[in-house]
Amino acid sequence: MSHQMTHSKSPEVLGPIAWKQIHDACSILDSDCECREECVSLSRGMHDLVNYKLKKPIAYPSNFRKVAIRYQSAVFGKCPGGNC
Repeated sequence: MSHQMTHSKSPEVLGPIAWKQIHDACSILDSDCECREECVSLSRGMHDLVNYKLKKPIAYPSNFRKVAIRYQSAVFGKCPGGNC
């Protein structure tokens, strides 16, 4: 990691650094690998989950829904409409 994450900095300072590293992690995957797109989609969805908690706007609604559906499937063993 290029940045040391310490508790002496506020979430407003650390958040963008941490999310950049999470999103950049997807870029190490080959561009022709379908898992790269999955990584991008899920990281955006998780970021929007945090945004929702913080009452910030949802940037990628379809990715946010995808994370919600996957979560529901994992927790309850079923998918809405059978589409996960």
